[in-house]
Amino acid sequence: MALQTESKETGKRLSKYRRLENAVPHVLTDRDMAIIAAVADYQLLSRSQIQRLLGFGTVTRINFRLQKLFHHGYLRRHFLPTLKGSSQAIYTLDRVGLPVAAERLGKDVKDLWHPKTTLHPFFLNHQLAVNDVRISFELAARAHDDHQLVQWLPEEECYDRFYFGNRWRSLTPDAFLRYRVGNQVLSAFIEVDRGTMPNRRFQEKVERYFAYDVSGRYNERYKGQRFRVLVVANSPARLANLKQTAAQVAQRYCWFSTLPALRELGLQASIWEVVGREGRGPLL
Repeated sequence: MALQTESKETGKRLSKYRRLENAVPHVLTDRDMAIIAAVADYQLLSRSQIQRLLGFGTVTRINFRLQKLFHHGYLRRHFLPTLKGSSQAIYTLDRVGLPVAAERLGKDVKDLWHPKTTLHPFFLNHQLAVNDVRISFELAARAHDDHQLVQWLPEEECYDRFYFGNRWRSLTPDAFLRYRVGNQVLSAFIEVDRGTMPNRRFQEKVERYFAYDVSGRYNERYKGQRFRVLVVANSPARLANLKQTAAQVAQRYCWFSTLPALRELGLQASIWEVVGREGRGPLL
């Protein structure tokens, strides 16, 4: 079922870009509210991510629900530019959905409204990739009784400044998480690499994590003694390149995998590589 379909209310063809005027009032289902809350929590999600996260069985079913939520003002819809074919829609929260998401998530409305969210294609693609990583942790936690995604901090919340080497430095991870397996807790920063960062800049990032640890700032803020940096690359070739770069500096911090492997095989699979170790192994 394509995104552009016929409205049962008017018999007219629905536009991908413009909302239906004078739409018949829509009664929200529990599934609708779950979608609105998920989009608010992640700030933006693609249709395929919503389908994966919430377990919709068919594309037809999820497209039907998303159409309703868009045309009734609960969600906004954006499209990335594409050279051929049609671009998959990306959804963000709109004003009508604010009180629904706030009640569902137990948050204040003002904490969920992000009207200035950057809609540049580079930002959208990068944030979607970061969200894919988070979804992998969410799904793994749901699949195991003794697993829990205890904490997820997005970039704006885990940004930090610290003093080391006689000067102030900044740390800007893509995210920080704590994930519990039984009585053990994994603490990790997330770095999603889409192949656009020069090797020298990546090396500086890894060195900065080392400085963040040695300075004592990590322990001061997160109250933890150990952490990993989970580097998620866009391809095996890029992974090998980043791994080689990390080997020259603070190798013990970084674990490497690819986004396609994480999406297709899941968090529990043996998809992670570490400098100085042969082959791949599980993260947990």
